Amino acid sequence: MMTSETYGKSDWLEKYQTATNPTIKRECLENALLIDPDDGDVWMTLGDMHNTNSKNKANYCWKMAVKAYSKLLKKIQSDATKYLKSQTFPLAEELKTENVLKRNSSILFSQASAYYNLEMYSLAIEHYLKSYELNPEATLCLHYVAEAYDELEQMDNAIKFMQEYIKTNDRYQSHYCLGGYYWKYNEIDLAQESYWNCIEKANDDADSCYYKSLAFYMLGSKTNQEAFLKIAIELDPDKVGYKLDLAVFYEENNNEKLAKKYYDLIHKSKKK
Repeated sequence: MMTSETYGKSDWLEKYQTATNPTIKRECLENALLIDPDDGDVWMTLGDMHNTNSKNKANYCWKMAVKAYSKLLKKIQSDATKYLKSQTFPLAEELKTENVLKRNSSILFSQASAYYNLEMYSLAIEHYLKSYELNPEATLCLHYVAEAYDELEQMDNAIKFMQEYIKTNDRYQSHYCLGGYYWKYNEIDLAQESYWNCIEKANDDADSCYYKSLAFYMLGSKTNQEAFLKIAIELDPDKVGYKLDLAVFYEENNNEKLAKKYYDLIHKSKKK
């Protein structure tokens, strides 16, 4: 039987996947990092876990992720240089141009996400755009560039990049985001048009109904906001966020009895 002293990195990561206790999951990631402190993906995941309870610990992990990704990119560049000098270099197949570009794009995307988590939005934009430049199929970069510009309150750029993203990813969530950008830009008619696009393109699953509720809220229809929130809860009763939104809705509309009902449901679900 394998003991904790003989665990390798892959063993700790496998244990992380199967563990259900958050403390044990964090310990698994920490032990994996003791073996390989240069794994940016593990630092990112650990940062996400810490973010619920400690912003300082989360930020430390994300900063370590940035360093790890930078180190990995330098290694790939060094290996590529060696390959160019010698066709017999062991990583020849791995370092073919297309593979390198896609791998670098993926690493830059992860690094950009770390910068985004650290609220370093200008650096996030720079790295997302570099990632997209290396791999134009990575259109999700455009979505996050728009989100970062929104955080910087540069709404013209936020609108521009979300529109570009929608050209290849015409999804209801994207139209909802675009509506928010137009609203902040004081383009109310275009915002309303985007919210209607969100409603029309959404399906009948829980997430779609939730977005319909959000869009109807922005359009000023309380009846539809309430109705679609209820449907979302029926379709996914374990989603606490839906219940919280409905509780707040009733609270804001002076229905204390129903607000209490949903706060009680939230409380019960947390005790399970």
